Amino acid sequence: MVKVLVLLSAGRDEFSGKAVPSASDARAVKMALNLKNADVTYAHIGSADEPSLRLYLGLGCPEIEVWTLEADASLSSTLSKHLEAIEADLILTGAASSSMASQGLLPYKLASKLSRLLLPGVVSVDLESSRITGVCPAPDRTRRLIAAELPAIATVSPLAPDPGQVVQSWQRSGRIVRETDTSISVSKQVPNVARRRFRAKPLTVPVGNRAWERVRSVIGSVDVAPKARAMSPEQAAQAILSKLEDLGFAVAESSANDDAKKTKVGEDSND
Repeated sequence: MVKVLVLLSAGRDEFSGKAVPSASDARAVKMALNLKNADVTYAHIGSADEPSLRLYLGLGCPEIEVWTLEADASLSSTLSKHLEAIEADLILTGAASSSMASQGLLPYKLASKLSRLLLPGVVSVDLESSRITGVCPAPDRTRRLIAAELPAIATVSPLAPDPGQVVQSWQRSGRIVRETDTSISVSKQVPNVARRRFRAKPLTVPVGNRAWERVRSVIGSVDVAPKARAMSPEQAAQAILSKLEDLGFAVAESSANDDAKKTKVGEDSND
């Protein structure tokens, strides 16, 4: 079985600075997951509290090892020491990290220190017992096939297949392991979500011509029909008249009759 090591960097969005998976490293994760007969290890040099590591777990990494950067030591020298101890047959890295200061020179420095062949900018790889075959895009928009003997280093192009979406269940089940072999449970960092068995609801087809009838047929027990108090036309007219009287738009019938009688008595006295 071929030993594969995937190096992961701390990704940041170039505009907002938010923690995101590095585009090339995320594609390297997907490429490693699709390899057959491979023992894959995922590693990151830096802090175990790096938020982008959780996102790599959500892309399918079951476990990420975090290596501490030694004081007054370069990144390439620290990596070289760990890589010599691991004895990985293939090292997968991104073409460049998402950091603005990144120049993509780390894979070349590692290849020089470890005396390994480098396959730059591959979009797919195929492993055999002692050989790696990769496909990389050419400047003329064609693709060329390159091969090398293991052990080797390959950088993943941003043109490789998209890694897909982050899965939260993978984030909860994955682990981040420090160099001192003490694991960090990601479930402590991600809020615990209560799980319950899914119950399928029966499909209800709305029935009725009016909107409230269709809503009632779906809701069931809730009566959404407009509630109106049954009354005769005379009662309705009296209710309207009472409301108008309260608003001052009408005069009560008794008051109107009294005013009419007073007017008639005044006319008779004048005669």
